[in-house]
Amino acid sequence: MKRLVAFLTLAVLVVAVATVYVQRFQQDRRYRQLLAEGESALGRGQTYVAIESFSGALALKPQSMAAYYRRGQAYAAQKQDDKALRDLREAARISPTAAAPLVAIGALHDQRGQPAQAADWYGQAAERLKDADPGVLYAWALSLYRAGLPAEAKGPLRRALARNDASPEGYYLLGLVLRDAQSPDEAIAALEQAIRLSPTLVPAREELADLYHERGRFSDEMTQLGALSTMDSSVSRRVSIGLAEADRAEFDEAVTTLGSAERSAPNDSQVFLATARVLLMRAERAPDPRAVARAQSGLERARAATGPGSQGVDRRGSGW
Repeated sequence: MKRLVAFLTLAVLVVAVATVYVQRFQQDRRYRQLLAEGESALGRGQTYVAIESFSGALALKPQSMAAYYRRGQAYAAQKQDDKALRDLREAARISPTAAAPLVAIGALHDQRGQPAQAADWYGQAAERLKDADPGVLYAWALSLYRAGLPAEAKGPLRRALARNDASPEGYYLLGLVLRDAQSPDEAIAALEQAIRLSPTLVPAREELADLYHERGRFSDEMTQLGALSTMDSSVSRRVSIGLAEADRAEFDEAVTTLGSAERSAPNDSQVFLATARVLLMRAERAPDPRAVARAQSGLERARAATGPGSQGVDRRGSGW
């Protein structure tokens, strides 16, 4: 009799344990299914469905970092920033070693135009990753630069380039950072490297031309302006070349260049303004009443014109 009771007791325990394991298995399977459904819905842009699925997963596993993280991203896609930040912060709390939630929070602050806050979160993510991801370091540096902290951006950016020295965008940003940190020669070297890696990177060539001009390297400036004009034959590019020629006291060449631009755009006020400026610059060197008269005529034509430069023109020929 005692043996029977003992056997029945053991049988009940076995059934109970088996039941618990079956329930846990079914719960875990349902949890994984909900996560997969949420991922699929999020991939299709069905954010409401995704949120429901991730919420269901959290009901089964309240400490799921993955569910909080992905639901936070779904909320972010809906522009529900407060809910997104809540979930992403919770994901970061649950998994103190995970960097993805921190990166997502940084990106959200970036989208909200809050670069200082974004930089803080990207910096935390970089620390968790121990600089293993140059993309995170780059995002950190870019946020610091946008926040008006170019000196602080140099460190993470150099670390990013140490990990990936084939990034033209990285060297372009380094050039901007060094320029704003009052290191023009280092900035020039960084921009030259950006162009070596990507010869068609127009913004890098534009910045490099400006720095060459500031450093009095007018021949190098003309090289960049010529390359830009080859890639973009717009009137504004030729105006830039004409003004650069005038800066070198090559007034006849400048007038010829601007005359060619005027033939392409006969009613463009930026051409008239640039031509007037060149003529006045030449008249300052050697009095020439006819040049002054032509300049005055050009200014009158600019006032009457409706071209892209009707707001005025700077050294590069763009509107003020």
